[in-house]
Formats: sequence, structure tokens, C-alpha cells
Amino acid sequence: MNHLAELLPALPASFNILTTFGALLAAGIIGARLFVRTLRLPILSAWVLTGFILGPAALGLVNQAQLTDLQPLVEIGLALILFQLGRRLDVGWLLRERWLAMTSLAIAMTLFAAVAVALGAVGLSVTTSLLIAALTLAVSPATLLLTIRELRAEGVVSERALNQTALIHLLGWLALGLTLAGWQAHSQPLTASLLSLLARSVAALLLGLFSAWLAVRLADWLGKLDGYQPVILVALVTVTMGICSWLGWPAAVSLLVFGSATRRMDRQFALAEPDLLPYGRLLYVALFVLAGAALEPRALAVAWLPAVVVLVVRLAVPVAMMVLLARPNGVDYRQGVAIGATLWPVAGAPLIGIGMVGQFNPVLASQLAAISLSILLLSELLGPIVIRQALRVCKEHGENTR
Repeated sequence: MNHLAELLPALPASFNILTTFGALLAAGIIGARLFVRTLRLPILSAWVLTGFILGPAALGLVNQAQLTDLQPLVEIGLALILFQLGRRLDVGWLLRERWLAMTSLAIAMTLFAAVAVALGAVGLSVTTSLLIAALTLAVSPATLLLTIRELRAEGVVSERALNQTALIHLLGWLALGLTLAGWQAHSQPLTASLLSLLARSVAALLLGLFSAWLAVRLADWLGKLDGYQPVILVALVTVTMGICSWLGWPAAVSLLVFGSATRRMDRQFALAEPDLLPYGRLLYVALFVLAGAALEPRALAVAWLPAVVVLVVRLAVPVAMMVLLARPNGVDYRQGVAIGATLWPVAGAPLIGIGMVGQFNPVLASQLAAISLSILLLSELLGPIVIRQALRVCKEHGENTR
């Protein structure tokens, strides 16, 4: 028996990345189906919960190093979400329905101020309060778009929520950039930081426009019959995301512009309506399972009060603003409440800003991480439930795919 053990190769300390990825996908689908059937959770919450159980904070079947190795897959999944949200962003409608854009700006500004004031009221410093307000301002496009897909929701609430999510997501990145520029004023001139932010934003916008132009030209050349158009779109979305990550440009700007501009540039209808769901489903499952695996409940134990305060304010402000501005936006009060509720989930991508803070002040970055990850923990689990109920109240849900 000892000889046999010597002949067999030694088992590695952990699974390789392919085994980990395949096991996460399989476990995510199986586990999520069980949670959907037994707990009646939305599929997104079930994916997150399954990932959390598998992750370092629970069973530990996936470690932090493996989560880091799989991060590029998460980025591609987010990129596809932002591109598809851009496809739903109707610039012509926004120009005609100016109240929609003005309401989004008003919600973002009021929400930023309200979160900062509320956090100051529970004892956080001005610097920490402002940074948390900026880090958590952006709305999660993935949670909203995939919940709408799951419910097959259609109607004024769904369309307005998608457009407002895109706008507030962009405003969230802008607020984060401006706040970080102000915070770094002690180490470099504010003017230089603002010019750098402007240059990176313009470069990202131009990249999105070029990607859209290239996508339309390639679609015209490839034609619609061979099924290559969605593949080339996924490739271009991935390259665009990669360039932004490489050069430090705001990827949300590039990808939303990329998606929206393909609609405006394709006057000959060369590009078939790109439904990337079949191509991205694997990445969407991975996105939410890995998001669940990365959650840290220990942070919630020490930062639960500011996390709850932020989430209460994030729900109250958009709902109140949409009720106040319901008539100018052409919706009734119930629809206004529903639209406000769909803007509740927090986007995880802007939390990369914590790493920038950590380069100058590790102690502050640690405090920001504890609070932000606690907010993300609750938002990832409860966000799909809130959106599902909001859409159902307005009777915009179709046949459920479950």
C-alpha cells in the first residue's frame, strides 16, 4: 500500500483555476436552483448566496487567491452588462424627456449629500463620510438588468429604471473621481487631478465611439446569417474593457457609450439586434457566484450601523425624489415608488477606489473596506428581491423563467 502511495502523484494543496471555475459554475447552478425552489429567492440572490456558502467566509472551498485569479471573468461579465445597458439607453428619448435626466441628476446629488450627512450623524469623520457616499453612489446595472430579464419585465417602470440606472451609474463614477481628486489634493494639485480625470473620461468616451464604429463596420462586412456578429461583439466588449483596465480609464463610460452608439451609428441596420444573453450566461452566473464568494460577513459585525444607515438612505431618497417628481416624469405615484426602489442596489465596481485610498492611507482604506463590503453584502443579497417586488407591484413582470 505504501508503494502504491509513492507511485501516485502528490495532490496539490488547492484546485487549479479550471477545476475551481467549473466547480463554481456547477455548484452555483445546482445550489441556486435549490434556493429558488425552497426559499423562493430571485435567481440572482440565489447565485450570490450559493457563492457565499462556497467562499472563504463559509465552507472555504474557494480561497482568496483563486477569487483573484478569476477576477478577469467577473470583469468580462460586468462589461457585457454595461454594453447591453448602453443598448437600452435611448439618447434621443433622454433629449426629449429632459425631466428623466434632470431627475437622475437630482437623485444622485441629493443621495450623495444625504449619505454623507447621515454617516456624519452616526460618528464618522467628514473624509470617511464623503468617500463612502462616493463609493456607494453608483447603482448596480447587473442586478437591475438581469432581474428584468429573469422576470421578462416590460413597461414604463422598467425602461425608466434602466435609463436612470445608466445615468446614475455614470454620475457615481464622476462623483468618485471628483471626491478622490479632492482627497488627494494634499499630495498633488487639485487642478492636475481634475484635468487627469477629464482626460481619462474623454479618452474613454472616444474609445467607446471607436468601438461602436468598428462593431457596425464589422457587422456590415460579416453579415447577419453566419452567427458571427454576437461573437465579434463579445470580443470587442472584452477588448474595450481590457484597454480601460490597462490604462485606468473609466470603463463604464466606454461601455455605455459603446452600446448606445451602436444604435445611433447603425443606420443601415447592418447589426442584428444583439442578444448576448446566451453568450454571457456563463459569465453572469460566474459574476454573481464569485460576488457571493467574495463577501465578508465579519465586516458586517463591526460596520453594521453605517451600512444599515447607508442602505436606508439609499432607498428613502430615490423613492422620495421619484414621488415628488412623478408628475413631471409622466408616471403615477406607485410607479414613482417602484422606479425609486429599483435604484437601491449598490454597484461593486467603484469599490476599486478603496485601493487608491490604500496607497496613501491604509488605515482609512481598511475602514472604508469594512463599511463598503458590509453595504455590498446586504445589497447583493436583498437587491434582487427589492427590484422583483417593485416590478411586480406595477404588474410589469411577465412569465417567470423559473
